[in-house]
Amino acid sequence: MNSEQKAFFTAIRDFLVVYLPKQRCVSLNTIKSYRNTLNLFVDFMVGHKKIPLAKLSFIECTYANISDFLDFLQSDRGCGSSTRNQRLFVLKSFFKYAGTRFPEWISLSFEMEKIPVQKKANKLIDIISEDALRCILKQPDPNSKSGMRNLCFMVLIYDTAARDREMLDLTVGCLHLNQKHPAVMITGKGNKTRMVPIMEKTKYHLERYLSVFHPEESRQNDDFLFYTTIHGCFESLSLILQ
Repeated sequence: MNSEQKAFFTAIRDFLVVYLPKQRCVSLNTIKSYRNTLNLFVDFMVGHKKIPLAKLSFIECTYANISDFLDFLQSDRGCGSSTRNQRLFVLKSFFKYAGTRFPEWISLSFEMEKIPVQKKANKLIDIISEDALRCILKQPDPNSKSGMRNLCFMVLIYDTAARDREMLDLTVGCLHLNQKHPAVMITGKGNKTRMVPIMEKTKYHLERYLSVFHPEESRQNDDFLFYTTIHGCFESLSLILQ
């Protein structure tokens, strides 16, 4: 591996390990998203451009290859314009950082700026009808443990309009139920928090859920609200409810 190849992988490491968490202070979820984009790009260059991993360097990061990668995301992985644009933003951010670490490659950042953001058509989003919502909420069995959990999750995510990742990051301490206007503190992108008021019905489901999954005698504020148990340890629930 020559110096150009070492520079490429050094830049990736420092971007993910130093720049994003320590200099930009972005959230873990943002770092995971950036890491995923860079992994996809490396996999594309190795699998589709047939460049051996050990020989991959900034030299291969051309306008044409980046454009092909973005097209690949849509044609082979079925990604939409929003995802394509988000991956492009990550790559632009990475190459801009790489130019500060290795000035000889700063020109790549200028090349990336030539790649346009893809316009996306505005879609009219239909609201869910009351009958449809009622039908959906009848699916979990509230008399079973998993059904109670799933119903509580569904009611809370509907009432707060939170993202799924924001829901899974909730802890018991995020709930503010014993006040005049019950609310949930939600942490979103960029570690920004917001207090979201909830309905009394949602409060009822949460209190019922807490009594079973977080008994008062062992309840800890930093415990994940929705969790799974792995080898006796509480872990955040995955995006797929089981």
